Amino acid sequence: ALLGGPAKKDALFSDAHDLGDSPVSALEMGVKLASRQFVADKILKATSREEEEAPASLDDGSLCKAVNGEIWTQAEGLLSDEQRQRFKEKGVPVRFGEDVTPKPSWGPFWIWGYMDWEFKKERGEVEASSKVAFYSLDANPYGAGNH
Repeated sequence: ALLGGPAKKDALFSDAHDLGDSPVSALEMGVKLASRQFVADKILKATSREEEEAPASLDDGSLCKAVNGEIWTQAEGLLSDEQRQRFKEKGVPVRFGEDVTPKPSWGPFWIWGYMDWEFKKERGEVEASSKVAFYSLDANPYGAGNH
């Protein structure tokens, strides 16, 4: 048995909460995305249009807000009628706010910064905002083209 059976697992992980035994979820999942400018540049080069450059303005706006909103919408679409009704009766609506750039905005300060969840009592909803680190293609080569 894995780890020598339940007694050994309990002894080794007595303070742990996520051993895969119960339905718990991750605190959050951080992801890196290639920027829209980076992808557009790759497409231009692949179609023999190397003289053209994708504009940095392709990455304007709050990409995390848009991605999180789409994921939320897709997740809602997977609910059963019973689950949807229960959320409508007991859940708190979520609205995604603008992306937040941590200071400083590089490396660990982005990945160590969790989403902000703030209950907006006057609106009766939770506003969630993601940390973002964005580097355009003309930025430091370390992160250029990443969201």
